[in-house]
Amino acid sequence: MQGALTRAILFVGILGLLNGCQDELVFDQNLPLPEQAWHWKEKAHFNVKIEDTTQLYKLFVNTRITDNYPYSNLWVVIQAISPSGDTSFARSELTLFQPDGSPLGLERGTVWEYQLPAIPNMDFDEKGTWLFTLEQNMRVHTLPGILDIGLSIEKLGEKF
Repeated sequence: MQGALTRAILFVGILGLLNGCQDELVFDQNLPLPEQAWHWKEKAHFNVKIEDTTQLYKLFVNTRITDNYPYSNLWVVIQAISPSGDTSFARSELTLFQPDGSPLGLERGTVWEYQLPAIPNMDFDEKGTWLFTLEQNMRVHTLPGILDIGLSIEKLGEKF
């Protein structure tokens, strides 16, 4: 009987933790890339509704790659356009593999899934819909082995 009670309390505690983590997630969307490759002219666009300007946020780039991806990293340019039209850019290097060649992402057969921090402290100064654009910024026109690209945004906490 005591074991069942312990398991029930543990289960409720885990559910509470999972629920708490979900409250911090503001946005999460992935877009498939045609032909399992990312051409330098292809840009991924995301409309993100921001309601709370008292918080700091953390932006992640999501991607799924196959074993055909030939590099250990991925350079991206992130463009943010505010509801009033102000534009900002950030260039970020996303590390996909450790120096020994082992992947940092979650392996699912021949596919690796990543959620990589790109902008650690984003300050949204306006409420409304922000437009984010992701583009690959490698030295080749087409990156093979990329199945999809995405954006996730989480609340970090109060600014002050």
